[in-house]
Amino acid sequence: MSLVDPCCAGLVKAFLMRTRRHPEGSRPSRDPMFRREGSSFDLRNIREYLPTDDPRRVDWRLEARTGRLYVKEYHEEERDGVVVLADLSSSLDALAEIPGASADPPLADSAAASVAWILAALGEPVLLLAFAARPLRILDRPRGAIGRAELDAFFADIDARDRAGTAIEAAAKTARRISRFGRVVVVSDFLDRGFRAERLPFRKAFFLRLHRDFAEAAGNSADVDVDDNESGRRLVVPWDGLARKGYAERVAGLEMSLAAPGGRRAFFVRISGREELPPALRALLEALHA
Repeated sequence: MSLVDPCCAGLVKAFLMRTRRHPEGSRPSRDPMFRREGSSFDLRNIREYLPTDDPRRVDWRLEARTGRLYVKEYHEEERDGVVVLADLSSSLDALAEIPGASADPPLADSAAASVAWILAALGEPVLLLAFAARPLRILDRPRGAIGRAELDAFFADIDARDRAGTAIEAAAKTARRISRFGRVVVVSDFLDRGFRAERLPFRKAFFLRLHRDFAEAAGNSADVDVDDNESGRRLVVPWDGLARKGYAERVAGLEMSLAAPGGRRAFFVRISGREELPPALRALLEALHA
């Protein structure tokens, strides 16, 4: 079974239908499926070629003069593409324990793969970066669709030792260094104590939070046995009234920081089960192109 959710093809078809409802020359500039026209793309930067770059973006005239590979970056590209940050840390394994959720494919991987597949299918340049405590894998697609099998392979066979820890901001900085995009979609449980949404180096940020309600899983017990997926240890956690109140406050504070980082409004949606993924993807597409 592919990681790309079955709803994705229908979403792409529905969004592409918008381009057929407007006569030529009357396309609304804010419609998500209409590409920006014109040739006034201002050069933003020239940098050395990286292994993740598309070879078609190499400036061969400059290579002939210098003997080194360079690529050009344009301001228009920064406005046009999307970085997708996919959290693969082992803390997300808890999602497999949600009633009705399936461990195969993992919901976190499926959400990130679906986002990347939809955007590429709609003609968006995409940089997909998988991370845990450090960046793990990168897929850079300036133009053109991403195959389902390619995405399945991208998320496959990550060593469990590489999945310990979460460092969202480090992943974001890496993606920003190698991409020219101004928008980022972060798919994570956001269990990163050092993370501050307002510090992300992007013009616009969109957050998909994968969440398992600990309070619901813990029930009314005074103490709860918890398997720490990152350390491999089994912990006994107090779960009295004070602990429940503190947990609720932390969750509310985290989600408020995602919805309004630094006081600015941002897109945020919580996904607690596979049935919530299709409406979340539709809402994300609307927000990305609002």
